[in-house]
Amino acid sequence: MVSLLMENPKLSINEIETIDVLKDGASAAIYGTRGAAGVILITTKKGKEGQMKIAVDSYYGLQTITSATPLLNVEDKLYVQFLQGSALNSSSYGNTWTTIEQSPHFLTNNTDLVQLVQNDMAPIQNHSLSLSGGKDGLTYNVTGNYFDQEGVIIKSGYDRFNVRANTQFVKGKWNITTGLSFRVENREHAPWGLLGDAIKYTAYSPNIDPGSSVLDNAGPDGNGATNLSYLGYRFLQEDNQENNYFDGNLSLTYSFTDNLKFTSRIATSYDNGTRITINPKFTAYRDDGTEVTSQRSKVRNMSSLAKKFTWENILNYQKKFWRS
Repeated sequence: MVSLLMENPKLSINEIETIDVLKDGASAAIYGTRGAAGVILITTKKGKEGQMKIAVDSYYGLQTITSATPLLNVEDKLYVQFLQGSALNSSSYGNTWTTIEQSPHFLTNNTDLVQLVQNDMAPIQNHSLSLSGGKDGLTYNVTGNYFDQEGVIIKSGYDRFNVRANTQFVKGKWNITTGLSFRVENREHAPWGLLGDAIKYTAYSPNIDPGSSVLDNAGPDGNGATNLSYLGYRFLQEDNQENNYFDGNLSLTYSFTDNLKFTSRIATSYDNGTRITINPKFTAYRDDGTEVTSQRSKVRNMSSLAKKFTWENILNYQKKFWRS
């Protein structure tokens, strides 16, 4: 069964029979302006006449992070700061300003936020079950699939459950095919740029507990404490998206002769989505006990609804008038 979509169809690999690329104008002309840049045809699996067949495909794996950005520890970071000060400002140890001079207790830290942000050995799994068969010109194929992937960055992940049923009925000059599918997917979005912020985070800065809403001794007054407060605020963010999708299509083909046939295709789809982002309040306190001005707690709820309907009628005539 072939459907015309303008975006990622989010099919499981077990649903796909063939993938064809139409890149020349003659092949794609039938799709009008939608096929101006080419057409990718994805044909989902159909049943074959005979005894019912049951197929199961399943795997479970772990995602390993094999590379990383080398980070400076406390001693290396301070050495680089003093070296830069000497090269750029002709300053030397004793007449420079650093966070350590304002908060000497930071010297006891050796923080690596990357280890907190990354989720090494995150599981990934996929399970599929399909039934197919048919007789007397009627064939069917039903495929159910569940996919789940935990992100390698905390607070990220994706899971999807989809079912597709295709049928085909051939009798005389008639060829009738139908397709129905529905999909439920959930996506957890990590805060934007979280890994980059963790890489830039200095080793002498205090450690942040991703599940805590309070941080003491965030440093002296200045941008450092404010930035640290904002980072803790982002660690608490929960950003979840859910989409429910359905589509159906019907294709009727009648062959008047071996050369002339008429095809009518009807397709519709419905996609309903909701994304909820929750940012709880995070409170950080400077070394002197005063509260750092922070972002306000907030909740954002976004909803989307997309409906599509297409109806195509095609009259096709093929005949060779000579042979080369």
